[in-house]
Amino acid sequence: MKKKVILVLSLFIILSPFLFPAPRGLSTEGFKALSIFIVCITWWITGIAPIMITSLLAIILFPLLGLANSEETYRYFGNTAVFFLIGSFILSSALRRVGITKRIAIKFIEKFGTNSKRLVLGFLSASYFLSLWMISHAVVAVLLPIVLEFSEDFDDRLLKPLFLSILWGSTLGGNTTMLGGGRAPLVFAMLQPYYDKGLSFVKWMMYSFPITFLLLLISALVLFKMTPEVDIPKIKITHEKFRGKQFRVFIIAISTIALWMFSGEKLGVSNIALGAVVALFLTDSITWREVEEDVNWGIILMYGGAIVLGNMMNQTGVAKWLVGIFNLNEISQPFLIFAFFAFGILLTEMMSNSAAAVIITQASFPLIGNFGIPPEALTVLISMSTGFAFILPTGSPSVAMISSTGYIEEKELVRYGIVMSGFSIVVSIFMIELYWKYII
Repeated sequence: MKKKVILVLSLFIILSPFLFPAPRGLSTEGFKALSIFIVCITWWITGIAPIMITSLLAIILFPLLGLANSEETYRYFGNTAVFFLIGSFILSSALRRVGITKRIAIKFIEKFGTNSKRLVLGFLSASYFLSLWMISHAVVAVLLPIVLEFSEDFDDRLLKPLFLSILWGSTLGGNTTMLGGGRAPLVFAMLQPYYDKGLSFVKWMMYSFPITFLLLLISALVLFKMTPEVDIPKIKITHEKFRGKQFRVFIIAISTIALWMFSGEKLGVSNIALGAVVALFLTDSITWREVEEDVNWGIILMYGGAIVLGNMMNQTGVAKWLVGIFNLNEISQPFLIFAFFAFGILLTEMMSNSAAAVIITQASFPLIGNFGIPPEALTVLISMSTGFAFILPTGSPSVAMISSTGYIEEKELVRYGIVMSGFSIVVSIFMIELYWKYII
């Protein structure tokens, strides 16, 4: 019944531009684009269809409503950010398949795991470091089994801070580079045409790293306070050298990261990512069957559709109209930043963080050039505001995986998640106001 009601409501919304005059200040084309946008938001929030199906709906509706021809619409879908995601997903798959990520995690644990508090710090550091280079929920998928393997030997009081350390570290690390989640290249793709100076891999980290590192220190203090002093089991560590396939993947990954950091702007991060994929296959480091099993192709469809939606919302003037309604041009910069983060975190907990990023980006287009925030910095701001998902399983796969273990009650996840979200807003505003002005 819920699905039928939403479908009927969606049909009414889509037909509204043909039945009623456009709202004041909005063109007929803008009214049609707005109706598509509202339907997508409704589907994202209610979850009546997978998020990638909602994106496909947006793609087909723009030509059907006469807002763009099919060739133009699908050209938006072929954005370079989509291919960057494909390349980074496949590289991430190879790193996990050959066990490199697990070895790095174990190394951190060996370094820190002499007592319970240091063990928690080890997992926090490992999850943060790994999420700098691979999708954050993939990091959770790597580290979670390590804790579960020793769960029977650990004191029950130690499990909660261990699971939270994985969640918080991966979430913060995933907000530090473009590799930690799909929303970063998505926002990058939509705002890139407005860049004046360009946004390199290193420049992105110059904006984000001070914020996430300070939050990492705060999370360490919170975890230290909740971690009891208990005995921990002896973890068996192997010290084998990188050999064969593992060595080849390691060299390819290191080379890719180095190129992203030092030549990303010149060569293009998407070209570098796809080059890494070619190298993986030429060296027999991964098979296509493994790629098919590991890469979520539905997510690729979701991002492509979201990029189409974002471009059409801007092109038809809907974004500018929305900003005019809420008088965003008349508020102060600190309050605007607060609004971005508060609204971004709220949306992220209700729907996919990538979907939330699309919505926030729409409101940002008419603000470009105002408030002293260039589009390059605005890209990082939006990506981070929709990436701090600490509270609900609907916010990110990482929270869902931690919740599924059953060792942390939902109310505890919510309580601690609200604390971390609050810290995220305060620290972000503080660093943007006091630090970003020196690097913009």
